Amino acid sequence: MEQNRVVEIEYRAYTSAAAKRRKVEPYCVKLFENRWYLIGRSAERDRIRIYGLDRMMNVKVLDERFELPADFDAEEFLRGAKMAYNRLQAAWDSRDLNDIAQFASPAVMDAVRQQLAEETEPSKTEILLVNAQLLSVVNEDKEQRAQVYFDVLMRERPDQPTPSNVREIWHFVRELDGGTWKLDGIQQVA
Repeated sequence: MEQNRVVEIEYRAYTSAAAKRRKVEPYCVKLFENRWYLIGRSAERDRIRIYGLDRMMNVKVLDERFELPADFDAEEFLRGAKMAYNRLQAAWDSRDLNDIAQFASPAVMDAVRQQLAEETEPSKTEILLVNAQLLSVVNEDKEQRAQVYFDVLMRERPDQPTPSNVREIWHFVRELDGGTWKLDGIQQVA
């Protein structure tokens, strides 16, 4: 992974009896509930996928490499992504849709409004630790897209005795000419 080399694997999905060959850009390996997972970009599907290591066979490291765009400052981006994570939680707690709209895409705003209709009471989230790892950055047409893996320790209610772990992949997008990053989706990591 440190060398940004593509891997080819045989992978048997949970819903399938037969294994299929896949090319994956591996970003990180994570342990979750006593099971190891590879998080990476699927070349066939052109999206971030999560693979159970116990379902992988015949892993082959290829000479093919993948790279982040040369003009991308990963550390600065991750600082901003962590700030966005904290800001979204605070804005959600106070149900401040105007603030969320400053850094969320219209699709995310639709999802937030729907969730707000189901959960009308303000909440108080205590964020104890935010770890963020950049998974990928790609330039597509006139947009730049970035994915960040968040591993967060938080209390979602003041009366919650022990903190819970929240693991998510956040998808960000901006115009290639240097526009503002917008949150474009959140994917739960099981």
